[in-house]
Amino acid sequence: MSAELKAEIDRVRASGVIGRRGRLVDLFEYLATRTLEERPPKEAEIAADVFRRSVQLDAEDASIRVYIHRLRKKLEEFYLRDGDVGHGQLILPRGDYAFVLERVVPVAEADTMPAQADPPRWIWGVLAACLVVILVQGMFLLRGDRGETRLEASPVFSPLADRSRPLLIALGDYYIFGEYQDGLFLDRLIRDFEINSSRDLTDLLLSEPELMGTYVDVSLGYLPTSTAQALNALSPLFASRSPQIVMASELTEEQIAEADIVYIGLTSGLGPLQAATMQSSRFQLGRTFDEILDTEDETDFISDAFRNAAEDLAYRDFALFSVQAGEGGNLIWIMAGTRDAGLIGLTDFLSDEARVSSALDQSIRSAGYEAVFAVSGEADRPLSTRLIREEID
Repeated sequence: MSAELKAEIDRVRASGVIGRRGRLVDLFEYLATRTLEERPPKEAEIAADVFRRSVQLDAEDASIRVYIHRLRKKLEEFYLRDGDVGHGQLILPRGDYAFVLERVVPVAEADTMPAQADPPRWIWGVLAACLVVILVQGMFLLRGDRGETRLEASPVFSPLADRSRPLLIALGDYYIFGEYQDGLFLDRLIRDFEINSSRDLTDLLLSEPELMGTYVDVSLGYLPTSTAQALNALSPLFASRSPQIVMASELTEEQIAEADIVYIGLTSGLGPLQAATMQSSRFQLGRTFDEILDTEDETDFISDAFRNAAEDLAYRDFALFSVQAGEGGNLIWIMAGTRDAGLIGLTDFLSDEARVSSALDQSIRSAGYEAVFAVSGEADRPLSTRLIREEID
């Protein structure tokens, strides 16, 4: 069993799902070593050896439990994505700090097991969101060989045609976590603009350990339909580069610093990309994400879509487009609408080569270019789009 266990640990490590560096990787390697040595550590040993903290043997450290929770989630993610559980599944049992290779019930045996209770209603919304992700992942496969649009001819994205870096299409999703009663019963699902990823939730729990067991990562997210529509319109353009599609909330610091990224989504879904691309920007986002502030002349562009979209009345929406240089020489494109009409209107505008060539400065291909667009909308549909601000660095 030890040889099989070691082989499975090596397989998980090689997948990169745990990461390449950081405390989570350190924790995984430490537990792997102690497991194979058949010396399961105590919590205090983990605190001292991995986190370099002095903790008494009977003391509790919330940060350790948070990282253990994140490690379990990463293992679950690996088997959900990989699908190969023929040799067993590596798990970290509750209350224990040693890996175990758990046998997976074959399909034939699973068919004889008693039926489970119906899933809660909210799970159907999650499945619908997952279906959207699967569909947009397939767009590149279905449309990749049509040759409808050549990337090198695009007045906006042509620099991507001959770049050798990995290309990521980051979709603006909303990270959702659960609030539990007594640490057992899910009370509600929460979307908080200050918590845009599991890492953000971990940081919150580390700073406020009394919330442990109340706020829990439930591996849920929501993808606005306008993001899928925008990707559908742009997918033929990027197909020749075979990009990887990722959720913005799941972007790592390494990816943001090294990969070429095209963000497609709403301003409220930028997640970790907001800090990476807008620190020195002329345009800043308001707390509600329905506003874009021009810091040069202090003009505030505020979407009123939330007032009129449901009543089929015309309203004003806005969109932000920028090209930024990453820390490692990579490039990051931002296509973000304050609401759905803004994103779709921006996508339509940038997909029209004649409009881009006549209305926008040719430096749109260069890092440091930023622009704000005003979009007239009705019922989440764009009616007209026009450039209102342009910054050329």
